[in-house]
Amino acid sequence: MLHQCSLIDQLKGEAVTDVLTGLPNRRKFQSELQRHCTLTLQSDRLLAVGMLDLDNLKDINDTFGHAVGDAVLKETARRILSSLRTDDVCARLGGDEFGLIVHELTCVDDLEILSHRILDALREPITINDDLCVENSASLGWTLYPLEDEDPETLLRHADRALYAAKHGGKDQFTLYNTSSETTSENDIQPVRLLTQALQYGSLRLHYQPIVHRAPQGSVRLVGVEALLRIHSDDRVLTPARLGSALNHQRLARPAGRFVLQHALLQAAAGRTQRLDIPIAVNVSVTHLLDPKFLEDIESLVLENPSVSPGNITLEVTETAEISDFRLVCSILQQCRLWGLGVSLDDFGTGYSSLTYMQKFPATSIKIDGSFTKSILKNKNDLAIVSGIIVAANGIGVGVIAEGVESVECADLLQTIQCNTLQGYWIAKPMTADSLVKWMHDSEVITHRF
Repeated sequence: MLHQCSLIDQLKGEAVTDVLTGLPNRRKFQSELQRHCTLTLQSDRLLAVGMLDLDNLKDINDTFGHAVGDAVLKETARRILSSLRTDDVCARLGGDEFGLIVHELTCVDDLEILSHRILDALREPITINDDLCVENSASLGWTLYPLEDEDPETLLRHADRALYAAKHGGKDQFTLYNTSSETTSENDIQPVRLLTQALQYGSLRLHYQPIVHRAPQGSVRLVGVEALLRIHSDDRVLTPARLGSALNHQRLARPAGRFVLQHALLQAAAGRTQRLDIPIAVNVSVTHLLDPKFLEDIESLVLENPSVSPGNITLEVTETAEISDFRLVCSILQQCRLWGLGVSLDDFGTGYSSLTYMQKFPATSIKIDGSFTKSILKNKNDLAIVSGIIVAANGIGVGVIAEGVESVECADLLQTIQCNTLQGYWIAKPMTADSLVKWMHDSEVITHRF
């Protein structure tokens, strides 16, 4: 009788447990989800329901065999569990699909932190044996209860829709369910695909737009250029506007950012060989800036390139980018300033808490957004705003650059309100490196030689 009871208990356990990973199976997950939904209604907290899917398990199975694939699944289960709290739930729902239940969340930010922790853990290479190490990543979709006041079956379907959106948005990321998750359009997928292919096939290029200082007596001196990313594809040149949010994609932000830094440094070094001193400003995405390896990238690419002075490189961070950890960003950029790099706040006046940014952001300069600059000749309110920005910046010792200058009348008006550093089509459009050198030689703009 005792043996029979033990066998029955064993069979019951197997009925709700995944044999390979030891995790709860789909049946157990569904009962746990029902239980946690009931408990959540009795609290004032949130319940997160997640679906996670590995991005490359099929390739691993096809290349190395199913034994290696099974080892990857077991290690994936271990890493997910180590990222969760002991009373959260992770289940294997089948194949390479995992279900997650995270309870008693106080805010959505907590879920974002957890998602990054899980995806970072699964991104680390998996050592199978002394001769084999495989790399993988995962996509993750979430829905929140009772914000989504649905039954458990619908919550699972919504989490699955969010997972689908994450995978078709480029993989290696997480997505929170909303109604747009129901229809992932080609417009959402295409920018990520474009940037991925451009990085893979080497079709990214940098164009350069001059930045000049216009003296009161009328002479114009080149004080730098802004490096602008372009994709050369099918006899077309595509701008970052075509890429949308792809430049902030968790998987693409760092390689794209490294490309811009590396090639801007090459151009600065090329200028040195021609005895030209060309300061270069490069755009930095917030996602790359918050990457744990960002400072390592700066150190390896900038500080280990002795032919280019760090003072000739300025990092531009757009003010329209919502920064999730403002203090951390300021700390990272302050370190860059200690190394000698400049820091510029781009698109100033159009983003988040401009006065706070100007006061606390460790910027050496700000760039007034072209939407204000272009309208100061006709709009007194915009002229007043631009004048106020210039006075405030001068008061705290921050340089000012006006973007979007398209006429001599605009340049003249800016000069009367003490803004002499200009960028825009009136000076020059963005151009290739070869065209920039020719422009410097042919134009009447004064260039610094040494």
